[in-house]
Amino acid sequence: MTTRTGILKNSPLTMVFASVRFTPWPVLGKRIDEIQNDLRDVLPLMHRIEVEAPEGMPTAMFSSEAWMLISLDKSYGVQITKDQLLIFCPKYHHYDDFEAKIDRVLSTLLTHMKFMNVLNMGVRFIDHVKPKQGEKSSHYISEKFLAPSIENYNTLGGQFFNEYSCDNHRIRVNVLNMPGALPVPQDAIPVLAIFNGIEAPLKLEQLKPEELLVDMDAVTMFPSAEKLAKETIIFELRKLHTVANNFFRHTEMFSDHAFKVWKGES
Repeated sequence: MTTRTGILKNSPLTMVFASVRFTPWPVLGKRIDEIQNDLRDVLPLMHRIEVEAPEGMPTAMFSSEAWMLISLDKSYGVQITKDQLLIFCPKYHHYDDFEAKIDRVLSTLLTHMKFMNVLNMGVRFIDHVKPKQGEKSSHYISEKFLAPSIENYNTLGGQFFNEYSCDNHRIRVNVLNMPGALPVPQDAIPVLAIFNGIEAPLKLEQLKPEELLVDMDAVTMFPSAEKLAKETIIFELRKLHTVANNFFRHTEMFSDHAFKVWKGES
């Protein structure tokens, strides 16, 4: 059996998100310049964003203004609204490095907010699985996550979505195996488009036959808002990372062959 621990040389991971939702902080717009100034040594680029309310949601209930702070080397970005902190990294190497980025941003934000009443948190992994020529998706992922075959019909593709619990956490698993679909979730496209900027417009190649988009989102949801210290938030996000990482490496998710390929052994 192939060892599933350790860093994957050819990892299919394309994006990591960490999200903290909290009760609204209405003065964010007045403080954002000070916040960005405190982070300017690591996040010198800033964009102000107007976000449209989702269909059916009253505008008054929606936070329509956001700011995105971006590192100079485009290794990570931060989107802040009056009720959410979203940190994302398209050049992910190790969680310790990602956690250090979260820690710096949270520390700065809490210096201005004084406290944070947290509603929910999440850590989300986006993987783009690309079988080699001649291989099938079933060589990489358990068939339980793929569309079942039906006699006399050709399976063109499909989508698996399910939610699981682990202790006090949940993980939502979405597997898309549909040629022609985009290799990132729809809700991530606006974030990536702004992150890339007009100087390098976002270009996404469609999924090819047998390719997979695997979206795993580990979440903690509190029955009511809880006032949490920075250390508690960091600790909870690390637990969510562990939940998602353990699911990814579970023997019932991906095959030994997949890990051999990703570790550079095949």
